[in-house]
Amino acid sequence: MSTSLCGQVTPRPSSDQKVPKEEAVQDEDVPSSGVDWVAFVLAFKGVLLEGLEIALIVVSFGLAAGQLGLSIAGAAAAVVVIGAVGFALKGLVTRIPRSLLQLVVGTLLTAEVRCVHDVE
Repeated sequence: MSTSLCGQVTPRPSSDQKVPKEEAVQDEDVPSSGVDWVAFVLAFKGVLLEGLEIALIVVSFGLAAGQLGLSIAGAAAAVVVIGAVGFALKGLVTRIPRSLLQLVVGTLLTAEVRCVHDVE
């Protein structure tokens, strides 16, 4: 038996059981030129969702304050500034090794893991 990060006890496989291994993504699997369309679509969907969420929050705060026009202008200005910063940093980001990006993103995604247990 082993204990997971959340304190749950999980049975270990016995020595005679086969444990399926995950296939590692090799660098040959990633296109070296052109656009990686899967990565592009996933990144686009994530950015679009977060952008819509922020725009909704900004506009609703502006509506509550009676400044709808000003909040829409502020949201549009934020889109322009973030787009310009992203475009300006594109060259620097493409020089970062893929494995380092995977490590950083994985660490950020798992850093806020919290265990929730039902209290009976």
